[in-house]
Amino acid sequence: MNEQTNGPAGTGSRLIALLAARPLYLYLALAIPLWLFFSWASFNMQASLVIFHNDFWEHSAALNAWLNDFSNPGDPHLPTDNGSARYMPFYAVVTLIAGTLRLDALGAMGLAGFLSISLFVIATPLFANRYFRDPRAGTVAIIVLLCGWGFGVIFSNLHQMRGLLHVIGFPSFFVFSLTFLLLWLALGILRSDRPNYLVLPVLTLLVAIAYASHPLTGAFAIGSLLLLALMEPQVHFIHRVYLAVAVGIGAVLVELWPYFSTWDIVLGVNKTTDISDNIKTPGSWIERSEVVKGFSRPVSLALEHPFYRISDVLSALGPAFFGIPVIVYFLATRRQLYIAVGALLMLVPYLLNVIFPIPLGHRFLLFFIFFLHLALIWLLLYIMGNDEGQRRPTDRRCRHIATGFLGFILLWNIGLTIAEIIKTSLIRHELISSRNHTVANIVPLMNDIAGRIPDDAVVMAPLYLGWPLPTFGGKLVGTMHQNPLNPGDRERRGNVYRFFSPTTTNSERMMLLDLYDVTHILYDARQVKPETVAQLGEIPGQPITVGNYVIIEFNLDNQKPVSPE
Repeated sequence: MNEQTNGPAGTGSRLIALLAARPLYLYLALAIPLWLFFSWASFNMQASLVIFHNDFWEHSAALNAWLNDFSNPGDPHLPTDNGSARYMPFYAVVTLIAGTLRLDALGAMGLAGFLSISLFVIATPLFANRYFRDPRAGTVAIIVLLCGWGFGVIFSNLHQMRGLLHVIGFPSFFVFSLTFLLLWLALGILRSDRPNYLVLPVLTLLVAIAYASHPLTGAFAIGSLLLLALMEPQVHFIHRVYLAVAVGIGAVLVELWPYFSTWDIVLGVNKTTDISDNIKTPGSWIERSEVVKGFSRPVSLALEHPFYRISDVLSALGPAFFGIPVIVYFLATRRQLYIAVGALLMLVPYLLNVIFPIPLGHRFLLFFIFFLHLALIWLLLYIMGNDEGQRRPTDRRCRHIATGFLGFILLWNIGLTIAEIIKTSLIRHELISSRNHTVANIVPLMNDIAGRIPDDAVVMAPLYLGWPLPTFGGKLVGTMHQNPLNPGDRERRGNVYRFFSPTTTNSERMMLLDLYDVTHILYDARQVKPETVAQLGEIPGQPITVGNYVIIEFNLDNQKPVSPE
């Protein structure tokens, strides 16, 4: 018996007992491997998982432009002096560090992911342990937040373990992680009889950083803070006021950011909208109208979005679905109103978007799921023997059910993540899907193309194909996604479509090349219609072939071929 106790099994039992008795050790045993893996993946896998039209290339191009000229980066994609809403405080810090470390744009995106996951693993237990008054809450929270999803779709603000591989360097994840730090600071103010008021200016500054770094997630952070100030029980009224004022000042202070006006972008002051069938900008799917049942009224196309299809919604919810009855219980018993009311408030813009166009209204589903996650965390802690900070005896089988559930969703999501990596490693050739390419080797392809053009090249390329290029070198005529600081976006995109249309004459093409001072033409011979390929072959310039891609080096002054190096 003693020998067995001292053997491997006994050692394992003692280790499990130690981890259970020391919640901090348990959290570190889980969080450190996750942190190490995602830090590695951020630098080594993030770019390889990206497809042509992904937001990743918008962020990385901004970082590249900032690395080249921090004081006056201009437009990341276009040869203009227009700025970009991607020149945000978070990326400013990333750029300064990346420049010191001599990282390129892709390395800077890796650094962004590293900083965000580091903040996430630090801030999550700070908030969860304080909010739920349970030292085990941090461990439960990090599992639920990363694994409390179904299959779902990979999207910004969906921070499933598998999806995090794709969006870890995005500002949405940074601000999401920062939100936990903000809530932790806010709870310290609300729950203390004599709070440290020096925390208030820190909180104000962080609110401004969050809002300027990603307005949508920043608005979620601001709303969460104000809701907490309102709903947290047994709080001195003056503390609620202090917190609300600090948050409000932060929302105003954001206008001191020199690169753009956050409020102008949020309110659509500089908004340009493309609603044609061929040119769809982010959010344009909610801005069309049609006649329904004899009445002319705006009808959102939200139901066409996967976030409104019942099957996709249920798939995204996954284990978070169990949070719904908990929310109902909270409302019925008037407890945990921060979680319950927060869930209902997130549903409002999500549901209204079906009728009234609300930019990015579909993403409020993901914020709704966040509050479901909080409800699920509370439920699991309750089953494990905690009721709002009061430990109580509980049946061992209940604890086993809770821990088994957590273990299952953790292993399930680890499996999904491994499968995502394997899938990517197997797809080392190009796959063609309708209009866009889905490729696993964009980085070497773009490096090859960028190596054949000068840094100041202006490239006429189909929108999807040219979108990643400025991360590596050169500028474009038109962009895949709109820049709210560039009022000429729509015209530029329309002229790109016009250039590659088979109905356009070469004389018209030459006018467009002249208009935008184009130095190079880039296209994929498989994706451009044969008539267009034949017409482009008549444009002065010597074609350079890079696999299935063609670069025509165009000399505008002489209209004759320029010999490739």
